[in-house]
Amino acid sequence: MIHSQCVLASRVLHTQKQIDEMRPVDLMDLKLSRTIKFTIDSRLEHVALLGLAVRSICAPLPLSPTEVYQIELSVVEAANNIIKHAYRGQPGHAVEVIATISADHLIVEICDSGIPIPKERRTAADYDPTDVLNLPESGMGLHIIHTAMDKVEYERHGHKNILRLIRLFQ
Repeated sequence: MIHSQCVLASRVLHTQKQIDEMRPVDLMDLKLSRTIKFTIDSRLEHVALLGLAVRSICAPLPLSPTEVYQIELSVVEAANNIIKHAYRGQPGHAVEVIATISADHLIVEICDSGIPIPKERRTAADYDPTDVLNLPESGMGLHIIHTAMDKVEYERHGHKNILRLIRLFQ
């Protein structure tokens, strides 16, 4: 058990070193899109792993540190919402993330098989952000996501919810 943890830690450190040495992706080399898919269990304590993975995926892309943070925040918010609302806080369900990098954009799809987002909640919340005394106490996750991303789409295919977050490269 300890040996396998050491090997895993070694691989993670090696991967992080590779990430640190990466140069921005030459977008001309991205004639075809590239996709990575990963899954976590529906536990809030696992959401931080998604944030780290998304930050690593974004590192070599032509994005500012602020844009990387906005994408990471959006994915973390989406995953938290899935665990809290779609799965009602129950562990043992899959939260799947599919990131696709193309020459001019990044698409991150967050997928689950939980309760669908109610129609009235699918758009950004309508409130005055300057009126701090009347800010909602909850329900801000989708507003944050809509504000941080260039485009947000939601669809349900059969029993699968797909929240698609799109960031265009400037």
